[in-house]
Parts: sequence; structure tokens; C-alpha cells
Amino acid sequence: MKTPRLSRLVQTLLLACLGTGVTAVAGEVYRWTDAGGQVHFEQGPPRDRDAQRLDMHESRPRAERTDPPLAERRDRQQRLLESFEYERDRKRAAALRERSRQNRNAGYCDELRLQWRRLNHPGPIFHTRADGGRDYLSDAQREGEKDKLRPAYREACGEEP
Repeated sequence: MKTPRLSRLVQTLLLACLGTGVTAVAGEVYRWTDAGGQVHFEQGPPRDRDAQRLDMHESRPRAERTDPPLAERRDRQQRLLESFEYERDRKRAAALRERSRQNRNAGYCDELRLQWRRLNHPGPIFHTRADGGRDYLSDAQREGEKDKLRPAYREACGEEP
């Protein structure tokens, strides 16, 4: 029993909505001014005042102009934006690679600094043999070790030792 009433209610509301939509499109608009100088717009003319009927033209969205120079300009702009994005991505990737290299080199640089400090230590420097004995470095051998270490130090640390 409730279903037919609900159905009639829905039908009534639907008809009311359709009816107001049609009147809004097909209705007339009147312009009039009250005693205080305020301008009013209404769908019907006032009974006690003169009103001006306005012709309302149906507004349709304009189609986008397909102007050849405009289309060419948009294409150029799009290509330019794409090239900027490409360059930005390349720079980001290069910066990421550089940061990664620096992070890898940071540990290696610390090792090289420690070796450099040992080679510059004023006391004797030696290498331990497998049998536990020591091989001491002469001054010439020490300088040779420094010469081998210097290019790696520059590369990893980015500075002179």
C-alpha cells in the first residue's frame, strides 16, 4: 500500500521538476524599478508598475576556435613543456647519481684519509707479514705509497690530501 503512494510522490516530483525546467527556459523576464530606484528582474510583470520585457536569447556554449596559428602555438608550447620536463628529469637523475657517488665515496674517503695520516706519521711505518714479522718502509717507499694514494684521494675526496 505504501509503494503506490511513494510512486505517485516520485511521479509528482518528477513532473514538477520537468515543468519548472521548461518554464525556466521558455519563461519571460521583466525588468522594473521600484520607488527607491532599486532594479528588479522577475518572471512576470508587476501589477502596479510599468515593466520592460527583456528578450532572453538561449545561450549555447561556443565551439572552441580551431585557428591554425593557435593550434601551432599550442603544439609549440606543449613541445617546450615536454622538453623542460625532460631536462628537469635528466638533471634530477644526474643529481641523484652524484649524491649516490658522494655517499659511496664518503666511506672510501675516510679510509684514504686514515691511510694518508698513517703515511705522514713521523714514526716508523711497517707492514705485517704472514709469519708475524714486520717490513719497515724506507722514506722512498713511504713517498712511493703517497704517490699511489694521492690520485685516489683526489678522486674520492675531491680535494688535495
